[in-house]
Order: sequence, then structure tokens, then C-alpha cells
Amino acid sequence: MTSDDRSALQFRRMTETPIPQLVLSLAAPTILSMLITSIYNLADTFFVGQISTSASGAVGVVSSLMAIIQALGFMLGHGAGSIISRSLGSQNTDAATRFASTSFFTALVFGGIITGVKSKFTKTGKPCGFVTIEDFEGSGELALFGEDWGNWRGIMVEGSTIFVTAKCVSRYGNSNYLDFKISTVEYLQTVKENRLEKFTIIVDSTVIDETLVNDIKTLVENDEGKAQLFLQIHDAETKTNVLLRAQDRTVGVSRELIQFVNDHPKMSYQIN
Repeated sequence: MTSDDRSALQFRRMTETPIPQLVLSLAAPTILSMLITSIYNLADTFFVGQISTSASGAVGVVSSLMAIIQALGFMLGHGAGSIISRSLGSQNTDAATRFASTSFFTALVFGGIITGVKSKFTKTGKPCGFVTIEDFEGSGELALFGEDWGNWRGIMVEGSTIFVTAKCVSRYGNSNYLDFKISTVEYLQTVKENRLEKFTIIVDSTVIDETLVNDIKTLVENDEGKAQLFLQIHDAETKTNVLLRAQDRTVGVSRELIQFVNDHPKMSYQIN
């Protein structure tokens, strides 16, 4: 089967399959992957908790930082996904491919804890470094050569948590060959303090009472930071949202605040 035949088959599937059946078939892999990730995180937290209370607390702190990294990825992924879907629906595969490539190569962001650093020299005598970075999903090795290693070796210290922004660029102007080019390397804590501008708590109007308000008030009063705090009240009956801004309150988006929102079935949050 040629690529054109596969594309035509996929187009018919997406346009002719009954919507309930199509949604279930597309949702199943996503649900499975999220379930596996949740189980992985629970197992990871359990075994780390056997080490010490401090180790378990460190995992919780990093979880909020990882949420920031995911939010940055969603920023590109959600917008690109919408445009790509419309392009594929109109059978404009060239545009869909172009949008996918642009969204992927606009910025690559990842972060984790540095678990190993090796400084070496190439055969031509130029300095280079190999940095092992580990996160909740696994580990990988980042190779830096020449000026890149000279620019970033100071922050590449074993035991530190970093946030890397990079992009793929054409090598020597040839689009068939790509180089991985690092734009910035920052400590994760610095990213949280400087890039987190807005934190919105979304709550269903039916669960708002004095106890909930007091709980949120206590949490934000003990969570100093630079992110502007918003409260979005959702009314499911009228399908309306009211966005309120805390005029004199900024937060640092602590683990306790995120955990409180996650534990409540009719609350969620957004990070910008």
C-alpha cells in the first residue's frame, strides 16, 4: 500500500466513521498512555518515599516545575494540532506537513536533573561535554561541542535541575541535515520564578462555600511569588465563566497549592 493509499484510507476513516466510535478509538491510546504514566509516577513516588521524607518532598516540588514545562509544550502543541487538523480535513497535506514541521522545530523544551557530566576533547582538540539528564520518563544524554560546551558547561553541574530550550536548524543550509542548537539553559527554579506570569484556579460554582474560600485564602497567603493569581468561576447550568483577578495577591505556585486543586474533583488550574 502506497502512502497516498494510506492517506486516502485514513481520510475516509476520519470522515465516514460514526463519531462515537471514532472518538473511542482515538481516545483509547491516549487514555492508556496517561494511565501508564500515572502508575509510573505513583510507583516512583512510593519507592522514593522509602528513602526519606525529604526525598518524597523533592519529588513533589519537581512535579510543579514539570507542569510548567508541559504547559510550554501545550502552547505549541494545541495550536498546531488545531491548524493541522483543519488542513488534513481539507486534504491539504502539504500545508499540514508544513505546519507540523514548523511547530516541532520552533522550539524544543525539556528539563530534568543532571545525573552525570563528562568533559572530554575531540580528535581535533576541541572541548566537548556529555551530560546525562533524567526526568520522570527516563534519561538521555546531551552532547555539546565547541562553543556550546564553552557557553553552558558552567551550569551543567551534576545534581542541578535545569530547563533547556533548543531548536533544530539546517546544517550548512541543507534541510536534509539538522543540527541541535541550544538557545538557553536555566535552572528550573529560575524558570518557575521568572516565566510563570499567571496562575488561574478554575472552580465550579456549585462547590463554592466558606470552607473552600478559607482554604484557598490560607494557601495563597503562605505562597509568596511573582505569578498573578486569577479565579475563574464556572457555571455549568448557564455555561458561563466569570474571571476574577486578585488585585493585591501574587503566588509562587507551590506544591501544596497545586495538590489542593488536583485533589478537588471540581477544580482545575491553568499556568501561563
